[in-house]
Amino acid sequence: MIRRVIGIGILIIALIFGWHLYLTSEARRIAHEIGAKSTETGLEMSLSLSPITNVVNMTLTMPPPDFDEDNPWAAAGYQLGTALCAGLIKVMEPIAEREINTKARENFDIYAMLIPYRVRIAFEEPDEKFIARFRERQKERKEKEAEKKQKADALLKEASKLKKEKKLHAALQKYDQILGLDSEFVEAKQEKTKTEKEMKTFEQKEAYIKNIVLYGLEARYYKTYLEEKVPGVEFKLKNKGDRTLKEVEVTVYFKDATGAIIAEEDYHPVLVTKYSFRGDNKPLKPNYVWQMERGKFYKADSVPSEWKEGAVSAKITNIEFEE
Repeated sequence: MIRRVIGIGILIIALIFGWHLYLTSEARRIAHEIGAKSTETGLEMSLSLSPITNVVNMTLTMPPPDFDEDNPWAAAGYQLGTALCAGLIKVMEPIAEREINTKARENFDIYAMLIPYRVRIAFEEPDEKFIARFRERQKERKEKEAEKKQKADALLKEASKLKKEKKLHAALQKYDQILGLDSEFVEAKQEKTKTEKEMKTFEQKEAYIKNIVLYGLEARYYKTYLEEKVPGVEFKLKNKGDRTLKEVEVTVYFKDATGAIIAEEDYHPVLVTKYSFRGDNKPLKPNYVWQMERGKFYKADSVPSEWKEGAVSAKITNIEFEE
């Protein structure tokens, strides 16, 4: 009977202590989170926990000072920081003990209820080994930051180039790569937001362009009062959609005898701006047709002599909606 009672007692103690050992990781996590707040101020921390005595030892080491010989206040600032750290320790110890022991009770850690956790925080001056280690880590951190910035700047240039080429999906991927390196890169965040808006507008334009009919395309050499042989084009536009357009850009591609494109010209038959006084300063309303005034045409001065007269193709390359 006595052996059975002793066996049951040992089993209970083993269960209690085993549950306690399992929960020490939670105590260690809480202590580490509290200590991590101090590392944000520049301190370095080491932590140990005894599951038998429930004593948590935290050692805080202040980084070595970078004294500036030209700054007489540098040493005084370091001493002030040391004094503040000593005051921080007195505040941290009871906070850490309260949080760890509260969590132990919530988890029904009987061992920790019988032997509560005690937190001991010590502050020590940096020794030579710590200083050397700290300097090395600081150097590595600066090198990594410089490398990361270099990569981010290169990606930013690539993204800007892609945006100019209207490759918005590819540009967004570049901005995502930058934010993967540094999630707080302000310029990348701003440019990504702008690009997303541009993409949405671009998709709306691409969908609406199908409603604009380009027809009556003719390209030939024209005769003017000043020139005998001038390459030029004529075409018409019809807006079959339900939105008014304040700008329509048409790109005409000129081909040689083999059918290869050898030149192109951009025209703006519809362009509503406060600076335009020509006839194209009118919007293209739904169901309206645009055509150039009779007897006039668009000149193509940059078309080379290899162009085969009449060999052209054209498409609408951009539009702007009237607000």
